Amino acid sequence: MKKIYITVFVLFSISSFADAGNAYRFFAKITLKNTDTLTGYFYYYSYSEYNKLESTGESFKKFIEIDSIDIYPFISTVSIGEKNLDFSLNSSKIKINVVDIIDIRIHEYLEFPVGDRIIELNKVEYDIIKTYPVTYKVIYNEKIAENCSYVLLYWNDEVNLINHKEEISKKLIEFSEDMMKNHTFFYKYLDTKKLELLNNKILLIFDCDAL
Repeated sequence: MKKIYITVFVLFSISSFADAGNAYRFFAKITLKNTDTLTGYFYYYSYSEYNKLESTGESFKKFIEIDSIDIYPFISTVSIGEKNLDFSLNSSKIKINVVDIIDIRIHEYLEFPVGDRIIELNKVEYDIIKTYPVTYKVIYNEKIAENCSYVLLYWNDEVNLINHKEEISKKLIEFSEDMMKNHTFFYKYLDTKKLELLNNKILLIFDCDAL
């Protein structure tokens, strides 16, 4: 029971991934009822398999059995070991209602392992991302969140991430002894640490895989 409460405190989205079936990233051109046209990426989790023959109009709208979708006009993809993550500006995201779509054309799609794929960043965070390979360290503590990790990302080999990893790992162990009591201090520490890392051009993100 204790682990359940801990997971509730720190787990932002992974519950929606448990046994979610299939995960897709679509790149589409969308025309709305007000004649606006949008082009961008959106992400969708479904028990149903996508059929390329149903990539337009009403047939695709029936496939995405949700009320709204979030469109990201641009993304930056970063490889972390065998996993790929997409990053985008949170201010660029456009939410649209599916009922307002009069036409949709899927230009490309990607099926990926169920879990976090798109991560929204503010401008300061997003500007850190570079096109060349990233240096990273993964920090995992199952008492904090099962199947989720904190990841340090840095685009410069001159900085050693090990000290930051060791510090954060130690703090997670301390906080996890009683998360019901320590959750406020836990979030405060993470917020402070993220700002410190940003000042050194290092990103700290939270990443989850399917249960």
